[in-house]
Amino acid sequence: DLMLQPRNLIVVEENAHVQIIERHQSLSSNAVLTNSVTEIFVGARAHVDYYKIQNDQKEASLIDNTYIKQERDS
Repeated sequence: DLMLQPRNLIVVEENAHVQIIERHQSLSSNAVLTNSVTEIFVGARAHVDYYKIQNDQKEASLIDNTYIKQERDS
């Protein structure tokens, strides 16, 4: 059995443009628990395309929190 606790911190400066794909996928049939946190800070007039894909086996569990703080016109 396995427990994972990833933390993603993403800072997008003003006027920037970024595409992010976060993917959760288990490659074996072992039991796994993932407790994930993603924080995204978006500057003024920045643009973020954020996608989350979950493709786990039935033995996997995912607890997931995503927080986004946006500045003006983002």
